Amino acid sequence: MSLAARSSDYVALYIAEQRTDLNRVTLSIKRDLYNRQGGGASAGGPAGAPRRHPDFAKQEGYAGPGGPGGPAGAARFAGGGWAGGFPRGGPPAPAWRPPAPLPHAPHHPHQPAWPHHQPHQPHQPYHPPTPGGVAWGAPRPPQELPPAASSPGAAGVGQLKRELTFPAECIEATVPAAEKRRRLTKADVAPVDAWRIMMALKSGLLAETCWALDILNILLFDDNCIGYFGLQHMPGLLDLLLEHFQKSLGDVFDAPATESEPWRPALQVRDPAGVLKRRRLEDYEDECYTRDEPSLNLVNESRDALARRCIALSNILRGLTFVPGNEAEFSRSGAFLALAGKLLLLHHEHAPRAARARAYERAARDEVDVDSCCSSLRGEGEWWWDTLAQLREDALVCCANIAGSVELGGQPEAVARPLLDGLLHWSVCPAAVAGDPPPAAAPGSPLSPRRLALEALCKLCVTDANVDLVLATPPRGRMAALCAGLARDLCRPERPVVREFAVNLLHYLAGAGGAAAREVAMHAPAVAQLVAFIERAEQTALGVANQHGVAALRDNPDAMGTSLDMLRRAAATLLRLAEHPENRPLIRRHERRLLSLVMSQILDQKVAHELADVLFHCSQAAGQAD
Repeated sequence: MSLAARSSDYVALYIAEQRTDLNRVTLSIKRDLYNRQGGGASAGGPAGAPRRHPDFAKQEGYAGPGGPGGPAGAARFAGGGWAGGFPRGGPPAPAWRPPAPLPHAPHHPHQPAWPHHQPHQPHQPYHPPTPGGVAWGAPRPPQELPPAASSPGAAGVGQLKRELTFPAECIEATVPAAEKRRRLTKADVAPVDAWRIMMALKSGLLAETCWALDILNILLFDDNCIGYFGLQHMPGLLDLLLEHFQKSLGDVFDAPATESEPWRPALQVRDPAGVLKRRRLEDYEDECYTRDEPSLNLVNESRDALARRCIALSNILRGLTFVPGNEAEFSRSGAFLALAGKLLLLHHEHAPRAARARAYERAARDEVDVDSCCSSLRGEGEWWWDTLAQLREDALVCCANIAGSVELGGQPEAVARPLLDGLLHWSVCPAAVAGDPPPAAAPGSPLSPRRLALEALCKLCVTDANVDLVLATPPRGRMAALCAGLARDLCRPERPVVREFAVNLLHYLAGAGGAAAREVAMHAPAVAQLVAFIERAEQTALGVANQHGVAALRDNPDAMGTSLDMLRRAAATLLRLAEHPENRPLIRRHERRLLSLVMSQILDQKVAHELADVLFHCSQAAGQAD
């Protein structure tokens, strides 16, 4: 017989077997349905009994179609704790006899016999449930679920959750250290020669420069060796640090230049001073621009390294300004003053105050804002924002440390004007960031950008030339805002440091000329609060003298709540204001209070003498008016 004939015979035989298996399965299903609908109802219950779901049968004790002794009931509650409280009856004679199980399929009392696949019988006929098996459609107890019933993904999940073990010497087996890193001191670094640090900074190599910066940060943090960092003993160190600092600032904040910029010949009007349009404080919003916090951290490693390098250099310069004697070196460095003045107002902007829009215009603008309000992926352009806040704080601290030795009269306008503009702006800035503690400080810290700016201005105004430059710095309206803010600071005895800054600044401004003195006196609380400042100190001194004696007050003048020099400056401020005739009517309102202070037995004699001069000037003005 040919191969084609044999193949056709095999195909015909296979098709016949498939048809036979299909007929068997159909017949088995029909018989099972007949037993459940007809035979079960007649054997186990009334003819019209409703068929209940097996879940209800478990709760209510319903026997189900087929009765408690039928095949379904016996199979459902057979074996284990699942058949505890249910009676078990003998199985009735089935209407048809199931075929004998195959010899290769062992039967388990708690599991049905699952037929194996045969080459010539791919589909086994349907077998009805045996008394020891599980009924068709009935729920299975957890311990009787067949292995194939579990989902194929369960094993995969278990394998994924299994703990992976790595060899002890590989990197994956390294356990991260959860303890806080100990801060290094001079004992942790070998004795380092100062000349070696200088040569490492001059080399320009990345590894050598990083090593030098780390050593300087470690040594400057240690109080035991900070005295060795006098810049007069290490000439050239400040210039090297400023060169590295300027290069790092350029890498962080300078925008990359495009290769091909479109250009055309045109007349460009440059107005760096901004004199074409007068700036007024009321034309700008109170709050400054603040970056929206992005949802994702998009700073890569290279940018983070640049930011850390800038902060390290700024921290070194900040630490050097605390060393006694270094303020003279910093005050003579025009490069440092220029960098500090640029950092004070870098990317600090107040938006112009917009005119009040109509309702429909606001609605349209709000819709546009909602469409573009997603800031999750917009933090890449201003990734340096947190770094800038730290650099600005360091610049303010450095200015406050060295301002007493700075003489801006000998510096060019490109150096002096940005520095004064930044300090004056932070002293009158109405934004919340000006009065809040810096990000690196504690939440309850009294330090703030405004307080640091006031301290720097107080030290700058020790020199008369600096006072003239402060008064000449535009805009003119900012000086009025400064005097108003200082007058308010006099009303806050709970903040003694800021109050003494206000007394000092008012003292220097009142002696700068008639216009400045008039500006100070025009703010109503100024004169009244200066008198109240002296009265409060006099009452405190009287209480200390009555309790501990006059000798205790003489030995410790600060026991009256302020220093004797502050009292003398407050009295000198009143005298400078009284020297100008236009201010005397404002001072004459407090004539009785001044007279009681002059007659005080506990007040300092110099303070009383200056207050007597104030009364003399006021009496002259009254005599001329009469």
